[in-house]
Amino acid sequence: MHQLVIHYQQALNRTIQVRLEGRASEILTFEIEALLLKSEKFIHNLALNGRPIQPEDGRIDIPPGNFFLTYEITSPYSVLVGANVDLAVHYPFFNGHEIHFGSGVLPVIRDYEKSSAPLHYQVRFEGIPDGWSIISNLPVNSAGAIVPTQQIAQVFVHLSSDLQIFHSKCGRFRVALGHGVQPPLAPQEIFEFCQSSIEFQEKCFGRNPKIRDLSILYLQAPRGFKALTQGQTMAAGQNYTGGIAIFGSDEVENYGPLGHSDYLDFVLYGLHHEIGHAFTSAGPARFKSLLYASGDCPKADRFRIGEVLNIYFNPATRLLFQESYPFRLRTWVETLYQKALQKKPSMLMDWFLFDCALRSESGIGLVDVFRQMLEQKRLEDSPYDSIESVFDAAERITNRRPHDFLRRKLTQPDPETYAEQLDYALASIQESRDTLANDREGTLQFFLGERSVDDRKS
Repeated sequence: MHQLVIHYQQALNRTIQVRLEGRASEILTFEIEALLLKSEKFIHNLALNGRPIQPEDGRIDIPPGNFFLTYEITSPYSVLVGANVDLAVHYPFFNGHEIHFGSGVLPVIRDYEKSSAPLHYQVRFEGIPDGWSIISNLPVNSAGAIVPTQQIAQVFVHLSSDLQIFHSKCGRFRVALGHGVQPPLAPQEIFEFCQSSIEFQEKCFGRNPKIRDLSILYLQAPRGFKALTQGQTMAAGQNYTGGIAIFGSDEVENYGPLGHSDYLDFVLYGLHHEIGHAFTSAGPARFKSLLYASGDCPKADRFRIGEVLNIYFNPATRLLFQESYPFRLRTWVETLYQKALQKKPSMLMDWFLFDCALRSESGIGLVDVFRQMLEQKRLEDSPYDSIESVFDAAERITNRRPHDFLRRKLTQPDPETYAEQLDYALASIQESRDTLANDREGTLQFFLGERSVDDRKS
């Protein structure tokens, strides 16, 4: 058991002291991703067994035997400014009534996804002001201490003097509102939305043992937050094992470019999207997602399967339980046409073209392939290594390898011919079913198959 002690020194310019101690039976390599940041320095006085170290690549090699790793976390920020746009580092912030830190500033075992026996950690807090409350995606006992956990790779920890915590009647969810936050919907509405999201995504894609009780942290970046970091951060949302965090600002400049009509839609989309990551994720997600990438998976393939595929199915699964949601296939295709004219790469376009071609070539849809990928991972807990996992799933269903022209939709997309390909794709759809009708049923049947209608009625 490794013990992680986090001590808060309010008197020392809002500093967190971290101490990780344990025993290594073999060489261990820890990573602190914040060490890779060029424009910010959150990690100071890093030492291994009392000796200062300065790892250039963020990696810390621990020799066999007893060890202790110590360092300090400081931050120039007193408000939420989000996460780095390139690295998985959530910028910590401290002020007179809040302490917030997590992913990127805590030590993580390198390649922990591959470990057959992940390390367990005992996390203990010291120096926290009396009367402060804590919420984290890590399990917290009644005394406010984090109980032993297998992972600390993706973490949020938020402590506050006036944290408002609400519990759902079913006991499955809790929502914590940060200092001064006023969400566009009540906690009970958040509970009901999340419950519906989980229920209908599981109906569409099958039971998901990775979805457990959820701790939802609701914070809000201030307007103009990007200026504080010279545009180096973004604030939207994040999914974790056992938790979701909402960070987005309510300014239209933040959610408008993402295609949202208002802040409420931005929040609901974010909740639904983060729950969807329990099915597929791009990053190290062994403990939170059925589909997760290996360390050797190419970055583009990881993003295509773990992020864009979740985006692809998000509106349709949300439409199942939120009938007022205006998403329709016809409007969505019109948007794709506008993108096609720009002749710029679009992974959403690639998935749509692949989906249509797959239906024409084999009679199955992308949703069938996705369900098969999930079913395989329920039987065998291993990461995907490349886009080949998609083709493997299609082959298991049809008993034949997808043709090269179909594979090229994902392996060698051609933005120059997007418009032409869309014409062929839409013609192939209309030959089988009038899916472009401006109604819910055609949209649902295209994205989710016949099962979606039966599930909704049941």
